[in-house]
Amino acid sequence: MFTLRIFLVLVLWAAFVVGLPLRSRSADLIEGRGCATVVTMEERAYMEQALDSVRLFKRGLKNSKATAKVKPVKFDVYFHIIAANETYEGGWIPNYQIKAQVERLNTDFNTTGISFNYRNTSRILNADWFENVFPGSPQEQELKRAYRQGDSNTLNIYTAGFNRTNPSLGYGSMPSKYFKDPISDGVIVRYSTFPGGERKNYNLGRTTVHEVGHWFGLYHTFEGDGCDGVGDNVADTAPEASGAEGCPVGRNTCPGGPPDPIHNYMDYSFDSCMREFTKGQAVRMHEAIRAFRTPRNATTLASSSSSSSTPSATPTKGSSGKSPAKGTVSPVVSPPKSGTEAGAKKPVLEETYTPTTPKATPAALRKHSAGSVMPTASAPTPVSDDAAYEEGPES
Repeated sequence: MFTLRIFLVLVLWAAFVVGLPLRSRSADLIEGRGCATVVTMEERAYMEQALDSVRLFKRGLKNSKATAKVKPVKFDVYFHIIAANETYEGGWIPNYQIKAQVERLNTDFNTTGISFNYRNTSRILNADWFENVFPGSPQEQELKRAYRQGDSNTLNIYTAGFNRTNPSLGYGSMPSKYFKDPISDGVIVRYSTFPGGERKNYNLGRTTVHEVGHWFGLYHTFEGDGCDGVGDNVADTAPEASGAEGCPVGRNTCPGGPPDPIHNYMDYSFDSCMREFTKGQAVRMHEAIRAFRTPRNATTLASSSSSSSTPSATPTKGSSGKSPAKGTVSPVVSPPKSGTEAGAKKPVLEETYTPTTPKATPAALRKHSAGSVMPTASAPTPVSDDAAYEEGPES
């Protein structure tokens, strides 16, 4: 009987382990930088299969005396600033830091043929979201269902505090996840990591650069088996056994190979130490763009969503019950508090930010009553189905 009990315990334990998602090394936390991005085995297999199809397409062009030539692409970006209150410590970051973050993205992605077009900023007062948002949490679903903009080719960046949930600096969704869970698409980072923020050693805006790298399909440089195996699936990034901390020049965790890629944006180094994407990473990002972040994905999503319970990636209805007009954002109220305030509603504060304007203070923001609609920029221009590639003469 005792032997039978041990056997049953082992069977249950094995079933539990098999059912766990493959925690990418993106989920490992070290002192300093931490990234909470999680990639399941299913998502990774799906993404690699899709990227293989893109590579076959490019190979076919080459065999037909034409080559797939990378063409610059631009992505619209929406910022969603979640705050517990109207102080910096509460997450209410100033406009000039948002502007600086856009500039940081464009500077650091400059060599990859990818750029970003600022569209709009929404500001949300919600202490629960600010403190408790985390991958797969109810707070994340509520936030993104209400505020996410655009399709698979629209970048949504959210800021939060992570005060009660984890010590990480942020996380981003892999492009292969969009089909199954479009609402979760986007990047969430700790508010104090924007340029000029208060997070020591991580306040040059490169946490966002790192997470956007995940959004384009990049893994960590120390992904998977570290020194062995395929690692991050990019040939020209040196193998690395674990994430770097600080800026350890000459570090080599895989003896016999080149030094660790401590300057790569997909490592864990200090912001000041990061300075590069490799050519191989740039190629992989463009392959992911073609495979996942094009209008074709939005069409596929629409047809699949009509026959499933997957929530739409469009803004939710306003409190008036009417669907928002195209190019607008429905205001969302903070969840009611307990006790005498149970029925109280606090309006969301939003602004339309133009990068050339001076820093604005919360007092300068317009407040909107529940049920009102704050106009934003027109709907983003989608990336053309073939925008990432064009046929050219064989080189």
